[in-house]
Amino acid sequence: MCLIRAARRLSAGGALAVVMAACQPGGDGPAAALDEATIAARSAHLIAPRPGLYRTTTRLVAFDLPHAARADTAALRHRVARLSPQVRQLCLAPAQARAGFAALARSLGGDNCRFERFDAGRTRLHARLACSGGAGARQAIEMRGRAGAERSRLLVNIEQRNRAIPGGVQRLQLQIDNRRLGACPPGRAAAGNAVPDNPFINGT
Repeated sequence: MCLIRAARRLSAGGALAVVMAACQPGGDGPAAALDEATIAARSAHLIAPRPGLYRTTTRLVAFDLPHAARADTAALRHRVARLSPQVRQLCLAPAQARAGFAALARSLGGDNCRFERFDAGRTRLHARLACSGGAGARQAIEMRGRAGAERSRLLVNIEQRNRAIPGGVQRLQLQIDNRRLGACPPGRAAAGNAVPDNPFINGT
């Protein structure tokens, strides 16, 4: 289970409307959206991950409800912290590997997001997305990281604004480490991995 999805389930009465990872997110930001051609050109600089079996470790680095009551913040921070770290093994299929780390950033946001920034070198990535959801929900996602053919480390900052969140604002920081363990077990890759999104995000 994704760390963010689990945080949603832990909230009392569903008060914490966390909307990431399949995201019905929402972002702040008047910055102009980047077009597909620009994103494609910049992502071409990034190294592509090798297909295979990966171990993904997600750690909660920081969590804050800046405008909520102190007791609510402390209680929810404790509950969310108990979910970290999360470790999962997943296969990265050849098609997913060819899509590379640009698809990773896109899958983090979902369909209701736009790229405001996407900068990449051969082994580095800095992306920012602004997202919108129902009932005025907004989310801003920024990710920075180092990527290699067999391992990567990403630091993801998320700010969510939603009337259902105590105090209206929630901020999280996650560290996501991916490491290739070897080839996928026989039959697992052939099944298409049964993973709808890029495992680097879904594996959280």
